[in-house]
Amino acid sequence: MPELPEVETVVRSLDSFVRANVITQVSITPGGLRALGNYATPDSFAAKLVGRKVADLERKGKFIIFKFEREFDLIVHLRMTGKLIYSDPLSSLPNSQMHSRYFNPAHDRVVFALEKGNLVFNDSRRFGTMHLHNHMTYPGIMRLGPDALSNQFNADYLIPVLRKSKRPMYSALMDQSIVAGLGNIYVCEILHAAKIHPLEPASNINLGQIKALVLNTKSILDMAIKYNGTTFNSYTDSSARPGSFQKLLQVYGVKDSPDIVTIKINGRTVYFSKQTKLRK
Repeated sequence: MPELPEVETVVRSLDSFVRANVITQVSITPGGLRALGNYATPDSFAAKLVGRKVADLERKGKFIIFKFEREFDLIVHLRMTGKLIYSDPLSSLPNSQMHSRYFNPAHDRVVFALEKGNLVFNDSRRFGTMHLHNHMTYPGIMRLGPDALSNQFNADYLIPVLRKSKRPMYSALMDQSIVAGLGNIYVCEILHAAKIHPLEPASNINLGQIKALVLNTKSILDMAIKYNGTTFNSYTDSSARPGSFQKLLQVYGVKDSPDIVTIKINGRTVYFSKQTKLRK
């Protein structure tokens, strides 16, 4: 599933193309009906968007928000395999051998024709969602904690939150109501860098560890954004380019090192170093 760096990369790569662009037509394939949920028919969804100008584009946690000038926003969650691919009027969608592993036009679900170009929502697994709702009152966004890259995510915030939780640190960081934007890949990397065992009870964490956690969260996420995110299977930016941060991962997905071990937490495979010990 795309996490904060991947979603942020998509937003940044799309911004100059879609800002101030007007939606002229919306086409929804049969495979795209699931993305709309049960609240909207394809015709009503399209009718609300045609003629709208994208005033702004931003990210909240793992949500992508297309802001319009009034009433509502288009809120997109990529989930596991969703992509937003842009093509300008003079080019076709990317089809080079380099990108073919990550982009299959047969998985196009919703196509937005714009005054300048086209925006395609492509999703092989069909778990991605699109909702028309004011982002200020959208339930999924209202439940989010501070964004992992925000100034609000700091030691002063985390100390009382973690001290009252007996959950493993891994589970606490995966909770979007505590910190927004993190997922399995980056939680593993952050805990490793901060030398915190994933099963360490959150209430056991001391001030030094909390400061290291915050520092490493921001530095690792910033570095991942610099490298266009992490691609293992299907993630790409809006030009269908995969990320390359997977080459710099220290623990996640590392299977050829005797120092790296895995455990299951809440059904997820969690990677960490044998050198990281639980505190007594």
